[in-house]
Amino acid sequence: MPRPAITSLAVTLLLLWLHSAFTQNAAKPETPAPSASGASEVNSQREPPRPVPPGDVRMTGELAIRLKASFDRLEQEDHHPPTLFDKPNEGWPGDREGRTLLGLIYLSQVTGREAQHLKAILDEYPRRVNARGYLGPIIAPEAISEQALGGQFWLLRAFHEYAAWRQDTRVLAWADRLLAGVYLAAAGSFKHYPLDPAVRQAGEYVYGREVGQSGKWILSSDVGCGLAGSLDGLTEAYARKPSPEVHAAIEEAASRFLQMDLEAVHAQLHSTLISTRALLRHYETTGRKELLQAARDRYHLYRGRAMTDTFENHNWFGRPEWTEGCAVVDSFIVAVQLWRFTGDVRYLEDAHLIYYNGLCVDQRSNGGFGCDSCPSRDHPFLTIKTQEAHWCCTQRGADGLARAAQYCFFTDQEGVIIPFYQDGEAVLRWDGRMMKLRVTTEYPWRGRVRIEVLASKGDVPRVMRLFVPSWANAPAVTVNGQPAEAMHRQGFAHLSRRWQAGDVVELAFGQNVVAKPPINQVNGAAKGPYHTFHYGALILGHSGPEHVRIPATAAITRQSDREFNVEGRRLILRPIYHLLDPAVSQDQGYRRQVLFE
Repeated sequence: MPRPAITSLAVTLLLLWLHSAFTQNAAKPETPAPSASGASEVNSQREPPRPVPPGDVRMTGELAIRLKASFDRLEQEDHHPPTLFDKPNEGWPGDREGRTLLGLIYLSQVTGREAQHLKAILDEYPRRVNARGYLGPIIAPEAISEQALGGQFWLLRAFHEYAAWRQDTRVLAWADRLLAGVYLAAAGSFKHYPLDPAVRQAGEYVYGREVGQSGKWILSSDVGCGLAGSLDGLTEAYARKPSPEVHAAIEEAASRFLQMDLEAVHAQLHSTLISTRALLRHYETTGRKELLQAARDRYHLYRGRAMTDTFENHNWFGRPEWTEGCAVVDSFIVAVQLWRFTGDVRYLEDAHLIYYNGLCVDQRSNGGFGCDSCPSRDHPFLTIKTQEAHWCCTQRGADGLARAAQYCFFTDQEGVIIPFYQDGEAVLRWDGRMMKLRVTTEYPWRGRVRIEVLASKGDVPRVMRLFVPSWANAPAVTVNGQPAEAMHRQGFAHLSRRWQAGDVVELAFGQNVVAKPPINQVNGAAKGPYHTFHYGALILGHSGPEHVRIPATAAITRQSDREFNVEGRRLILRPIYHLLDPAVSQDQGYRRQVLFE
């Protein structure tokens, strides 16, 4: 039976934390592998670093190619009005429409390219809403569809993003009406959201379906989507415009989510990560440390019980059947946010691994995103399960790539932080002061990064921090061609000087192939040992037809940028990372062995 609801979120969180009542954490899973700098405590002494605004960054390398392909895909006819509204995701009002809008808004900002149909989609929206001001059937108080709540929040977030970007009060009014008609109207019912595993039947559906009613709630096979959509929408609204009504609804929904035994109910991973991301947003808004701790607990549970060894995921807890690109995107965002708020570089290293082996692998040659297999000891191969999930993952992939661009540059009161390496430029601002940087890099193929100061206006902060991952060998930094003494702390090389136009910083380090142990027991480690091979942030795989055995002690040397030789054997390993490779296709029988004994 579900635990009784508690109305105060603060009391709930404190009791749950102090008395270890997170049942899914009874046996705490393995935390991320320690980095060279080790863990750090939550940083409560200073403001967390902030990513540059999306309009202040422009990519020029591989990420720029990915962004263009993703943008091109969202400009195709199935995302135009009226088709977008005429063929929605069945049973998910607002879901496909909102994801598409959000993807186009983010892509437009980070690329500077005008979305051809964005205005037309927005103009069509008010002609499609019901009498209460939202898409789909009117939600009855005694029959609340959790899929409606799990879909409409994408629109709510898109409206807020567009209104902030374009200062459009019309769209902001739509957001307010949707918030009141869907999420505030459901307040009072979140405490009755069904948590009993006997009631929560996920079924064998590929696509979320309504599977029955319990009390006031019409339940979905995507367990947890109703709370996830509500938390994400409500915390977004509260961050933009705090109000007592929204605060109370967040308290109620968050309390219920934190009582959910995620493994017992086989919660959907995307819903779990959306809810975790919402907790982190509310932590940033309110500063309540118990929210951050709860988010960390959820992420560690996810990592230890539902992440694949290729840094994708299972679609549900306890059901390693296929991965979901949507959840990969949110795991990337959550990992970066946890690094922001804690300073713990292990989360940042996870974000690198998720990006290169999850997000980039999921993007198909047409720019969309699909779903893969969940490699395990019994089936150590990475294969394609869904060529493209055009109804959800394609749009969320656009969001993920836009965030990847934005996350290349952060600022705080001390200066600039560069946690990811991609070719591109960014304008960094501090209250009228400005610095413009250009980055060129061979990462992740080689540890070579060049940063040029293109412009500097005013007395900009002096510290520049460059990410040095735990897999970097003999890192060395130069400034204007001369060796520089850099302090290494929390996974970063710290440089301090009065930065001027023309300054050039270069970071160089080596990388070796190393064997890594399993991430968690769910993938089959309990049946016997296995390992993956990593070259820096890249996971290597074997493309031959046979299941091969390569011991962890094997000597593996780099033969070229994309090929690694197993010494003494005629075996070549290649990164699973690819750049829109048409061979990564379900039709062509793509298969890579990624787990080895």
